[in-house]
Amino acid sequence: MTMRNIAYYTKLSRLIVKLMLVKIMDTVNWEFIKYNNLNNLLGVSKMTKRKSYDKEFKLEAVQLVESGKRVAEVARELDLAEQTLHNWVKKFSKDGEAAFVGSGNLKPEDKENKDLQKRIRDLEEENAILKKAMSIFAKDQK
Repeated sequence: MTMRNIAYYTKLSRLIVKLMLVKIMDTVNWEFIKYNNLNNLLGVSKMTKRKSYDKEFKLEAVQLVESGKRVAEVARELDLAEQTLHNWVKKFSKDGEAAFVGSGNLKPEDKENKDLQKRIRDLEEENAILKKAMSIFAKDQK
């Protein structure tokens, strides 16, 4: 059982105890309290906000793993999911320092590729315009 489940069931048991203490167990319509409503009562939101970590934090975590510590141990120390840390280590081993470029940014080779594709599109557009202009000038000379 994960820590999240333990916390959830702890809150759930506290809520049930509160309901019993107030003696309203018989008046509560349990058909009405379903999973989502129960979460609202417990203060647990449906959509938890994703945590974001900066490049330095990710690099430090990966360096701890590469220094010989086990992934599970580092993940526990840094309060991370093990799979997240595994993914970071895999990305780092594949791309090195360029692995963690940040949201909305591209790796240097991807950025260069995108810039070259844009340059090709621009040159093709210029070429098409010049062909049209050449055909127009050729008609005027006849």
